[in-house]
Amino acid sequence: EKLALADVLSRAGEVKAAMGRGQEAVVDLTEAKQLASGLGDRVALATAHERLAQVQLQLGDLDAADVESRAAVAVSEAVGLRVHIGCGYRVKAEVVAALGQAAQAEDDFRRAIDILAAVKHEVELARAYQGLAQVKERAGLAADAQKLRHRAADIFNRLRGAAATATE
Repeated sequence: EKLALADVLSRAGEVKAAMGRGQEAVVDLTEAKQLASGLGDRVALATAHERLAQVQLQLGDLDAADVESRAAVAVSEAVGLRVHIGCGYRVKAEVVAALGQAAQAEDDFRRAIDILAAVKHEVELARAYQGLAQVKERAGLAADAQKLRHRAADIFNRLRGAAATATE
């Protein structure tokens, strides 16, 4: 029951963040993280860290987002969860980019891209390409940024086509 509650709180936090209720999301995600940690569920813990980092980034709390994104990567790597490792690096890259650490952001995005491509998690892969495009754009590398955006768009277009075919 407690594990189900941790998952519900984590998902509720994600939804509240999408609704612009960031502080409420932080409360839910912090509770989800504490429950998952207490239960020893490192998958739920990694997910809660990822989501909490994303919310804190949206709220502009870069220091807290940095701590959570690094924790997400560390927990995922300790367990060997490649999907979560890739997602963790994508979130960490977004955070370090916001902190102005462009070289580290590029390294983290590239690591995320390699992992997410290998595990075929296309939505997160496209998000990583888009994030790396933003880093390239800020560095004045518009042509590189455009190529990366095209890769992201190609992935989403392919997924859209597959989804449309599946619903016919």
